[in-house]
Amino acid sequence: MSFTRLVSDIAALQLLRPIIVSSAEPVRTALAFAGRTFNIFRMETTSTPFVKIWSVDHRIKKMACATSLKEVKEQACQKGVCTSVNAKVFLTDGSELEESMFEELVNELPPQERIFVVGAAAPSTEPGLRVTDRHGVRETDCPTTAQHHDSCTFVLDTKYLSKSLQEHLDADTLPLPLQGRRELVRVAVEQMMKWTCHPRRDFTRKVAKDLVKKFPGSLKDVALDGQVLGNGYNLLFQQIENRVENLRRGQSGSLPKNGGLEIRKSCSYGCQNGQHLLEAETTETLGAEIDFLKTEGQKALRDIDVPRAMRCMDRTYALQRKFINSHKSSLLMSQVKEQWPLLFHRPFFYKHCDSLLGKDVQATFRANVCSYAPLLMKSLEKSSSRDIKYLLIEAQYASKKNEAACEAALMPLLAAYFKDCSSTLYHVFEEGTDITSQLPELPSTPVVVAVGGIHRQQCYVYCQQEVLIASPTDFSEATCLMFLAHCVFNVKHASAAATTMEFLQRQIFELNHIRDRKRRGGRWSRTSVHSKVLKLEQMLRTTAHAE
Repeated sequence: MSFTRLVSDIAALQLLRPIIVSSAEPVRTALAFAGRTFNIFRMETTSTPFVKIWSVDHRIKKMACATSLKEVKEQACQKGVCTSVNAKVFLTDGSELEESMFEELVNELPPQERIFVVGAAAPSTEPGLRVTDRHGVRETDCPTTAQHHDSCTFVLDTKYLSKSLQEHLDADTLPLPLQGRRELVRVAVEQMMKWTCHPRRDFTRKVAKDLVKKFPGSLKDVALDGQVLGNGYNLLFQQIENRVENLRRGQSGSLPKNGGLEIRKSCSYGCQNGQHLLEAETTETLGAEIDFLKTEGQKALRDIDVPRAMRCMDRTYALQRKFINSHKSSLLMSQVKEQWPLLFHRPFFYKHCDSLLGKDVQATFRANVCSYAPLLMKSLEKSSSRDIKYLLIEAQYASKKNEAACEAALMPLLAAYFKDCSSTLYHVFEEGTDITSQLPELPSTPVVVAVGGIHRQQCYVYCQQEVLIASPTDFSEATCLMFLAHCVFNVKHASAAATTMEFLQRQIFELNHIRDRKRRGGRWSRTSVHSKVLKLEQMLRTTAHAE
């Protein structure tokens, strides 16, 4: 059968389709096959090839028949793909197509790959990143990241801010309230997403830095004493970054967890004097002092020759640090107590901490607790948290008998506000409880043990089931000792209480993190401050200004 005869027969079958009996299943199958065959023959025998014409942003995609670039441009204009008089034809990789290559290229490409982009400028070859459709931003709506992430021309248009927020920023005298910050972050991110659908960290950081530079009185991260926290714009940077990540949730990958072994550090948590070298002194030359200290360590504090012991402890400081840093964490407390027993007496422990941290730790702690504790209670008065309400009521009742009740409630209130695990920070036992029988319940990290309540003078600090100071103290000082024990013995903060410990470290003890710190659940950073710490500091500043 000739090809022409086959085509005519198939065409005849197409015309007879309506009058064929519908119940004849084999006939219907044959007709369907014949129809498909006819369409294939028609496409292969036509003299004008089919091509796909796309707009530069890939929003408009049309089919057309064209044998030259001129016809492609005409079809693009007719179908609304591109109406520019300067229209050019490109391949999807951005290569501009010339007339001499068109026919040869069309003949070589299979039909599904005959895609021609028509526009006044070349299409972007940067791979797009899709943002969730519920926010109205799609892949084709976004400029490429590379074009804008390092641009210095992004400026926030404040006309989209509420009038009250604009007035507050113009005055730039008081810290911006939480509601105002949320509005500012929302508007800033909306404009950033129009700038680029995937703002990089350096672009986000620059936006936050520029905003803080423009409105320092409203946005800069500052402590109550006026000291700048971190680099001054961490809170705003984290808020903007979190907003961007929330909009792109589900579209970006997460960093792989590091499964390597943890290396024990020789100093941490702001230590300034970890292990200085001795000049012409060794363990042998200091043997007499070491023996004297061991002997004095077995005595009660009132029987110790304190002046001489202080001098010997100062001379052997480097050996103490070397011993602590070189022993295993799991047996550290018992080993240190055996080798350096005076470290477990209050004055010698504080002296060691002063040398390690380079400051009078007791004076720093007391001064900041007196400043922060009343502000914290005032700021949390309207909190709906049951735990916070209970602690506030308990502190108010105890303040009638104990003037330091406010200071004692500082750490429990911080833990309740940050929703940290309080059992990793302190335990409260009923009066008369034998603490020895409760040791298995205590964590291995330093922890405060209060007998009869946090407002009683029956508090101790335990670490690895060893008591730090044998004599009881109040809860506020126990908090101080608990934190310092982490520094002295290089104990890592419990992850379940990391935020509370970070606030104590930064605001109460005025210590900054050393380098190499990794934010939990975040990226590597040298100066990063936890966003919850910054938010609480912002709230305390607002309360202080209101008073």
